[in-house]
Amino acid sequence: MAAPPSLTKLLGSWSGRNTLYVPWLNPPESKSEATANVATAVNGKFVTIAYDWADHGEPHQGLLLIGQHPEQRDITASWIDSWHQGGSILQLTGDVAANGTVTLRASYPAPPDPDWGWRIVISAQPGGFDVVMTNITPTGEESLAVETHYEQRLTSA
Repeated sequence: MAAPPSLTKLLGSWSGRNTLYVPWLNPPESKSEATANVATAVNGKFVTIAYDWADHGEPHQGLLLIGQHPEQRDITASWIDSWHQGGSILQLTGDVAANGTVTLRASYPAPPDPDWGWRIVISAQPGGFDVVMTNITPTGEESLAVETHYEQRLTSA
């Protein structure tokens, strides 16, 4: 395994703005400040993105652990988040586009219905990066779940 190069360019601590979209709440959007720390782990073989944000003033944390086979574009990831998951770890697979954008996909149980899909896209822009999470119904309908834009690097690794 190796850390995806497009993510190692983001090493350091960042601040930004998070939006949580929950259609059944009024209002359906919850905006908060967010921070992230992007680091390497296990002798540089993986990248971690540890982040925090808030929902209506209640603090939350999440962690992505991402690795890539050195000779392939395929990547794997593990994800935990204090708002989105009870005590489980979501395992994701995905790829890195030619422009460095990382796309991760998984499914999760939603009994009594069929499994739902989840997608996380991490894309770098000049001076920052975005993390966009999308919920996908069993019929393929997509709904934006989380959108975070990190724009200020606080420290560099």
